[in-house]
Amino acid sequence: MAVPFLHNIDLNQNELLNAKIHTDSSAPSNPGTGSVWFDTNTNLLKIYRGGNWDNLFVKTEAIADGGTNLATADQIHTFVTSLITQEDLDFSGDSGTGSIDLDSQTFAITGATGITTTASGQGLSIDLDDTASDMTATNSGVYGSATAIPVITVDRQGRLTAATTAAISTTLTVDGDSGSEDLALTTDDLQILGTTGEIDVAVTKVSTDVKATIGLADTITGNRTFSNNVTINGDLIVSGSQTTKASETVLIEDNIILLNSNETGTPSEDAGIEVERGDQNNARLYYDESTGRWSQRHGTGTEFKLHTEADTISIADGGTGATTAAAAFTNLKQAATTTATGVVELATATEAKDGSGSGKVVDASQIGARSVVATIDVSDSTFTSNRYAEITHNLGTTDTIVQLYDTSTEETVYADVARTDKSDSTSANKVKITFGGAGSTLPTNDIRVVIVSNKGASSGTVAYS
Repeated sequence: MAVPFLHNIDLNQNELLNAKIHTDSSAPSNPGTGSVWFDTNTNLLKIYRGGNWDNLFVKTEAIADGGTNLATADQIHTFVTSLITQEDLDFSGDSGTGSIDLDSQTFAITGATGITTTASGQGLSIDLDDTASDMTATNSGVYGSATAIPVITVDRQGRLTAATTAAISTTLTVDGDSGSEDLALTTDDLQILGTTGEIDVAVTKVSTDVKATIGLADTITGNRTFSNNVTINGDLIVSGSQTTKASETVLIEDNIILLNSNETGTPSEDAGIEVERGDQNNARLYYDESTGRWSQRHGTGTEFKLHTEADTISIADGGTGATTAAAAFTNLKQAATTTATGVVELATATEAKDGSGSGKVVDASQIGARSVVATIDVSDSTFTSNRYAEITHNLGTTDTIVQLYDTSTEETVYADVARTDKSDSTSANKVKITFGGAGSTLPTNDIRVVIVSNKGASSGTVAYS
């Protein structure tokens, strides 16, 4: 992104080192007399004068497809000579290469083993030779049956030289967890049956595909035992009255466990958790419906209610002996320092702005008080005439940082900034922004001015040797 300068730049007789002319494929917009541009399409340096872009020099290049520059007589001679040498035809095969002088030689295409070529007029015929063992046009017949497959012999030229058949087996042996039987593919019927109450088998035919679908029955009857791990992707619903869990570790992802899920109407059953403690009384943590609060007890012993937010717990007021929180705060209050935590006082808006109010802190809403922003309306007729704007900031110091940016592109721009009023008198409360000299281009978008105060900043040390 280019950095816009909205005022003339005076190098004061210093050199401009390692500079580069404006380079682009299209001409700059709004050029002025004397503007310079390097056209990357033609690789030419151009200058704007008399309302047109003119080339500063002419470039030559060798003749080529897509060329855009002139060619010298020597370049034209080289190009024509290269065309004359193109009268030869070079060619290559799977192996080897060759060439033909188109003016004096003939290009011959000859057949290899079993292939004959014939040229006539403007055509060339390529024919596969016949042989005594060629069966392509003779010995016609049907080879193969339900119990035999055809065996065909083809030579390197693609000709059929022999045909016979080979017998195939029509018996399929089927083995199970127990038992084994042979299946005659031409006469027998293969049945896949499931165990009643355990496995269901469904056979369907779609077009030429016969499919056997084997799955568990919707209802599995009888007692069943599963060894190793069992994964259930859906919900597990147990209709019995008791579920016994023999494992010692139970992992549950739910963060809420619902007890008494079948309770309806007015609640009457306590619910909670009981811990088996062997020879000692079991421990219980439960919600007591009679008292409406959580309780805990050992066996049938005393019930202890758990604390709730409604209960009040008395504590001393900060250990100060005071009778109220306000009095305790007064007793505990101490001023904050760089080495001790304590109470701080907020600075006023004026103190935040001018940097006074030692020992006070600035509220977040007051931080901006040390900065001022203003917008220059570039369409204002007085501005376009005088070419400057006076900004009143009332920060009370010339130790300010002034920055400008384009309100449309958000780019930082540069103009002449003076810490004076419009009459060029030094001022601690105003700045003057000037844009270019007579004949220069004024900005097209409004300019935002940001002024930041450094009043109260510490002084640095300057050395000259």
